[in-house]
Amino acid sequence: MKESYAISADVAVVGGGVVGLCVSHDLAAAGAATTLWEAGHPGGGASAEAHGQLVPPAGPLRPLFDDSVARYEQLAAEDAGEVMDRDPCGALVLDTASAQAVRDDGEPLSAAEARACEPALGPAVRGAVWLPQARRIDPRRLIALLAEAARAQGVAVRGGSPVVELIRVARGWQLRTVQGDRVTYRTVILAAGRHSVRLRPDLPIMGVRGRVLRTTPHPPLLRHIVGEPVRARLTVPTLAQVAAQDPAEAHVGLLLHQRPDGVLLIGASWQHAWQPDPPGLDGVVARRAIQLVPALAEARIGGAWSGVRPETPDGMPIVDQIDENLFVCAGHGGSGFIAGPGSARLVAELVLGRPPFTDPRPFRHHRLGSATSRSLPSHVCSGEDLRWVGGASATPHRP
Repeated sequence: MKESYAISADVAVVGGGVVGLCVSHDLAAAGAATTLWEAGHPGGGASAEAHGQLVPPAGPLRPLFDDSVARYEQLAAEDAGEVMDRDPCGALVLDTASAQAVRDDGEPLSAAEARACEPALGPAVRGAVWLPQARRIDPRRLIALLAEAARAQGVAVRGGSPVVELIRVARGWQLRTVQGDRVTYRTVILAAGRHSVRLRPDLPIMGVRGRVLRTTPHPPLLRHIVGEPVRARLTVPTLAQVAAQDPAEAHVGLLLHQRPDGVLLIGASWQHAWQPDPPGLDGVVARRAIQLVPALAEARIGGAWSGVRPETPDGMPIVDQIDENLFVCAGHGGSGFIAGPGSARLVAELVLGRPPFTDPRPFRHHRLGSATSRSLPSHVCSGEDLRWVGGASATPHRP
């Protein structure tokens, strides 16, 4: 076992996804000696499993989104690859018999107008709301660019070092890794998504599993992101409720886009992370997709994966100081890429004592009260991995 002490100016960021990489970059850019601790390799957690869609949110998340997109645009301008759509592709939130798209920040479309916008939509679609500013991203490439930027800024990245304990000490906070290392820092930021709860069990963050199907490259079928509103109320159950649960139950709703290489990504589902995928889940997802976009029946499956979103009860991240020199930036749910870099900027400003660029009050942890008896928010299918979180605020314009 080794023990060391980082000088009081140093900062530790726990978690190497999109949020942790951006937090560490911003702190290092401000002159703080910053170490990033990651259990595996940067971007290897929930960020790597993202669906790859950015749908602009309304309300308090919108400034975080705008700041995030500005960072992505700067990275894209410096990268030869297609890390994100150069121009927004737009999104359609569908009206169906089981779910109505209720949006006051987009353009309502009739069924005929929706099919004129996206001809592949089937007769089950009764209308839609058009959101013009949605974009597609390449999550893995974007994570790689964020990791390169953090290292270039001088961040010390400690990959393969899971932090298993956080201990309050006289000089700050001591991190203990699974290898037995003990390192003390003056300031610590928890940015490890749902795994932040392992270090602070009082955080009201829960893992919600989602399923995505991937096709082989397919001829052009869709021009836009397509999804339906799905209200999936997940609560923290009692043991009796677990015993009575139907093992085949699945909350599923369409979330779909086609990548530039022709691959179609089809989701999505919601269930507690501690539960395995129910039997036949891929079939449920596929049937719903074909019902709303019949031409998908001819697409050939290329693979599938499950990812876990870190959710809070109200669907908003926690970006706040929760103890002396201890900060949290976690619980983004389906908004990790949508709002992650913006929330990273916000928490870095809190750490540095700088005026925040947006109102931090909606993201304070006190709003959520106790971590017990939690329920998850009603999900409305999103851009990044499975939950729509708002819409465009600019004047809509259909292609």
